[in-house]
Amino acid sequence: MKVEPPPEEHVIHPTTLDSVFQAAYPSLPVTDEVALILPRSIKYLYLSANTSTISGHEFECASKVSGEDKQGPVCSLATTDRIRSSIDPKIVVEGLLLQALGQKKAKTSSVQDTDLCYTMQWVPDISMMDPIELKTLLSSRCEPSEITLRQKIEHTAVHFMQDALDGLTEEDIKHMEWHHRKLVRWMTSKVRKVSKTPLLPWCAAPDWSGDDCGGQPPFYEELLSSVEGKLVCRMGQQLLSILQRRSSPLEIMVEDSLLHDYYNKSLRYERSYKQVSMIMRMLAEKLPNANILEIGAGTGGCTRAVLDGLQEANSANGVSSSRFDFTDISSGFFEDARRKFGDRSSTIAYRKLNIEEDPTDQGFEAESYDLIIASGVLHATKVMKETLNNVRRLLKPGGRLVLVEITRDTIELPMVFGTLPGWWLSMYIHQI
Repeated sequence: MKVEPPPEEHVIHPTTLDSVFQAAYPSLPVTDEVALILPRSIKYLYLSANTSTISGHEFECASKVSGEDKQGPVCSLATTDRIRSSIDPKIVVEGLLLQALGQKKAKTSSVQDTDLCYTMQWVPDISMMDPIELKTLLSSRCEPSEITLRQKIEHTAVHFMQDALDGLTEEDIKHMEWHHRKLVRWMTSKVRKVSKTPLLPWCAAPDWSGDDCGGQPPFYEELLSSVEGKLVCRMGQQLLSILQRRSSPLEIMVEDSLLHDYYNKSLRYERSYKQVSMIMRMLAEKLPNANILEIGAGTGGCTRAVLDGLQEANSANGVSSSRFDFTDISSGFFEDARRKFGDRSSTIAYRKLNIEEDPTDQGFEAESYDLIIASGVLHATKVMKETLNNVRRLLKPGGRLVLVEITRDTIELPMVFGTLPGWWLSMYIHQI
């Protein structure tokens, strides 16, 4: 043991004296009973005036059980300098009574005793992980059935796109919404490209000039069993009506909670949310009691993944968030979210936020969030640089942004979501 530096003049520092008392425990006999044992009284204590108080000085202590009281064992201790220029004791303790507190219980298994107190779980330190290592940890294998489903969805989307293009007139295009003009240019370019290349390896290249269009597309009934296929089929059937401004795309999407199901159950987002949950589990270990903000939380699909990751960390190590702000540009989602996340109502606040505008002007405090979550929302803003500046304004120094965005578009995504203006706000479309 080493002497602690003295804050004031004394013969011996209390911490040093406590270390001497601790030396009594190794001499206690091993029994089948366990209890909390603490020093209660001392019969005799000798402190030499020559005891060193220099920081780092080392002592050596010998102890033995010298007797047994009805309240517990009685020990004797003798302490000398570890480098013995003299064998004279510096500290002598006799009649040190150690009393057991509480009822003694039979000792069964050391492993069981450990489990009663704690369990150890190792979690990767996300700040020290190599990017390749993190990518490997978050990656998941795409099943062949999913690849086949994706090909059939794309094939069907092209059918709907060509069908809509064939039904448009010059007058329709003249009175079309600006974002629908972009969608039509993109569809024309995409259909022209895929018309000579089969999307499915077992199918010939589609002949859009014949009777392939206008009727029910291939795989229609099969696709209705998946939420992705159902959304593509519903939007595809109404695509011409949407472009002619006879139908509202958003109303079609939200009917029967289809859009809500898409963001919660589609294969694309299901995989992303698992990654989000894993990342939040690791970040919660690094940032306990973090203040968290979700931008454009909407239907709450990503919110559930975030809360699940925090809950997993909380169950393991008592980690939780001190504040979670569920935000969206509209308060229309808040009522459903309150019902959905009622079990976390004590930590979730529901607030309106337009991330395209200065958040401090909307009642949000600058540099107040440890983590910001944004799933499929930042791309739908006019000026990405200003959007990211507003996000950065809300983050504490060293804070983290967890961003969920599509990095590789498939054909059906622009066909469905390109009917909305937000899809095109910050997007630069090549070759259209």
